[in-house]
Amino acid sequence: MTLGSLGDLTLAFEAGYYTGVILKSKGYDYYVIGSLDTLSQDDATPLNRVNASPFITAYVYELMGKGLSAAGVVPIIDGRGKIEKSIVVSLVTRKAMFPVLVENQSKKLYLENLGYKGRILIYDSLESSVERLKFFWTPIYNRQDIEKTRLEILLNSIVMISRGGDVHVKEPFVKDGILVFSDEPEIISRAYDVLKGYETAPGRIPWK
Repeated sequence: MTLGSLGDLTLAFEAGYYTGVILKSKGYDYYVIGSLDTLSQDDATPLNRVNASPFITAYVYELMGKGLSAAGVVPIIDGRGKIEKSIVVSLVTRKAMFPVLVENQSKKLYLENLGYKGRILIYDSLESSVERLKFFWTPIYNRQDIEKTRLEILLNSIVMISRGGDVHVKEPFVKDGILVFSDEPEIISRAYDVLKGYETAPGRIPWK
């Protein structure tokens, strides 16, 4: 949801790249970037969703997936559970067809019928099929850039719900105040500056 709240969605590429940098340095080759479902009020784990808009969700996946790939990590979308057709169609339109993990053959056929051309992995045979998907390059990076980008993302995802109210940390669907995704002092301080009118909130409300 942090990425789905960004005012500048292109930062999702940086998020993917530096996530990939960290994973690659620890020996990981794959990363699951999210589900094929949109954010809704009845979600049991709303922070694991990107946005109520399937088009924003697909765009974030496209950018984050490209960032991970650039870092040498294979992005995998979790297609288990509910599938929002509009997300799939948007990914197809964007030609952002990363590997997708599903539970069974019928889910695989459903995605194929929607025009999805990416690799579709069935969970029970994941270990054997995923080995053929590795990237073998190693990213170049400056460790200071990781922290700089992380902070930039958190600041860019500060969302104003209303002038009244308080600062809310990781509380989806609040009715007033400011929503932030970290309780770090710099983020909280900026949020209160927004509340007082000294700063603007660059983020977007992800459930609208």
